[in-house]
Amino acid sequence: MNTIDTKRNRFFLYLFLISFVACEVVMVADYFGKQRERGLGLDWLDEKFGEKENLIAELQEDTTSDTEGSLQEKDDDEVAEKNNGENLSSEPEQDNGTAAGGSAQEEQFPRSFVAVDYDYFDDALFIGDSRTVGLMEYGNLENATFFADSGMSVFSLPTKKISVPETGKVSLEEMLFQKQYGKIYLMLGINELGYKFEGLQKKYQETIEYIRGYQGEAVIFLCANLHVTEEQSDKDPIYNNTNVNRVNEMIAGLADGITSFYIDVNELFDDENGNLSTEYSSDSFHVFGKDYTTWADWLCTKAIVVEQE
Repeated sequence: MNTIDTKRNRFFLYLFLISFVACEVVMVADYFGKQRERGLGLDWLDEKFGEKENLIAELQEDTTSDTEGSLQEKDDDEVAEKNNGENLSSEPEQDNGTAAGGSAQEEQFPRSFVAVDYDYFDDALFIGDSRTVGLMEYGNLENATFFADSGMSVFSLPTKKISVPETGKVSLEEMLFQKQYGKIYLMLGINELGYKFEGLQKKYQETIEYIRGYQGEAVIFLCANLHVTEEQSDKDPIYNNTNVNRVNEMIAGLADGITSFYIDVNELFDDENGNLSTEYSSDSFHVFGKDYTTWADWLCTKAIVVEQE
């Protein structure tokens, strides 16, 4: 091989090597340019650009770290999403104290029942069915206000109009709008036993929220439904104490112990088996007229007193 051929071959070899290195440099520079755009902070690139082996090693380490970081962020996101899902799927925990507002909600701790006199009910509103009608007629709660009617239910409550002494025929909305009450007693549920339980539960919750929307300062008493007698309970697939107890348990679960309270008068009138005692009832559903005074006296022992500033 002559000298000219040797020089030509070397020229093409050098040209190939230079082209190869140039392409590699362009590819590496382009890669790290993109890495800079991603905000990975590779400021050391210019200093170590010529150290190919170290550069590749560090690049691999950064890529691994970036991948692990992405996986960790994914895991964290999945955990957060799972926690959010669990919170959303949980039964609603309504903070009645927060929603109500006003002085009755300022002290966020469970309150205790105290004994009071009958004048405690002077600013009370009783909402209910025929049992509450009996309390109105025989309970000697002369200064209390009653919005009660036989057959009343949480489903008919929003639209039904009732004749109220010294007020006229009014709806519940009008009653709640025209005056601020210090306490409100709600006793409904026996007439709703034929409805689907889930629908009743939802409507009861809505009823409490509806009342609270108008009466943010009032203490709400959620009253248990009176039991029926054993004979009635045993023969009736709907109006029996198994169903009454289920509704009462639902109502108890809606009380927060701060702005709303569950009270159960059955402790007065039950027999040893948890049925309405025939000693107090002749129709299996209601107590005698004379026993409503005992009921009212019992209410005096289940009072909640909120200190006013």
